[in-house]
Amino acid sequence: MAADGLPTAVSTLDGSNTDLNTIEIGRDPRLAALIMVPGDVVEVRDGVTTVWEYPDWTDANTGNTGYESQKYRNVDYNADFNDFTENTSRIIMRYAEALLIFAEAKAELGTITQADLNRSINLLRDRVNMPGINLGAIIPDPNWPNYGYTLTPILYEIRRERSLELMAEGFRTDDLNRWRAHTLFDNDQPRGAFYNDGVVNTLPLTTPVDADGFLLPFSNFGNFNFDESKAYLNPLPLDQLQLNPNLTQNPGWE
Repeated sequence: MAADGLPTAVSTLDGSNTDLNTIEIGRDPRLAALIMVPGDVVEVRDGVTTVWEYPDWTDANTGNTGYESQKYRNVDYNADFNDFTENTSRIIMRYAEALLIFAEAKAELGTITQADLNRSINLLRDRVNMPGINLGAIIPDPNWPNYGYTLTPILYEIRRERSLELMAEGFRTDDLNRWRAHTLFDNDQPRGAFYNDGVVNTLPLTTPVDADGFLLPFSNFGNFNFDESKAYLNPLPLDQLQLNPNLTQNPGWE
C-alpha cells in the first residue's frame, strides 16, 4: 500500500518492489518496520554502529529470500548479557489483532460502519500517520488478490490490513485456512526479493529466479499441490484415535 492510503497500482507516489534501495519510498511506514534495507541499523556495540548492506544468506534471519526481517529487532548490544538487550516484552496477544478481528467480523456480517472502522483499523493507521479507510470511498485495486471468489471492497481492504499489520507474526496460515484461500497459492510458489537490484545481487546467485527476476527460494520443493478435499483439516494423532474409539480420522487422512 502507498503512503497516501491507496493501492500502489493507482497511487502516484514513488516506490518500487524491484530495488531494496527504494522499496520503502512512498509506502506504508509499516514496510520500513518490517524489512532491512541498506542503511538500517543492525547493531550498536561499544559506540560503533553497524548498518545493513545486503542479505547474508548464512544468517537465519534472512533465510534464502533476500528479505531480512527487522520486526522487534534489538540492536543495542549489552556487554553484561554478552548479547543484545532483553528489553522487548514477549507478546502474548496483539491489541492490533483484536481490532482487526472486530473489523473483519463486522464486515462479514455486513453491518460494518464508518464508526466501526474509526475504532478499529483507522486507529492502527493513525498510529503510523496513514490515511484511514473511508467506507464510502474505497478505491478498487486492479491487483486485488484472487481468492477464487468475490469479496466486498471493505473485506478486500480488511484482509490487506491484516497482511500489513501482522506480517511475519505467524498469522498467515490460519488466515488462509479460515478464508479458504487456496486459489491464491495452489500450483504456485512463494517468491523472494528481486535479484538484479544492486543489493541482493551483491552475493552470487544460488537460488533460481522466475521470469520477472524474483528469487524462487523454495524451488526445490516445487509448486504447491494443495488438496482442498483434505488439507484444510489436519490428521488426528494416532494416539488420540487409540485412546478414544469414538473418534474417526478426518476425511482424506484415513
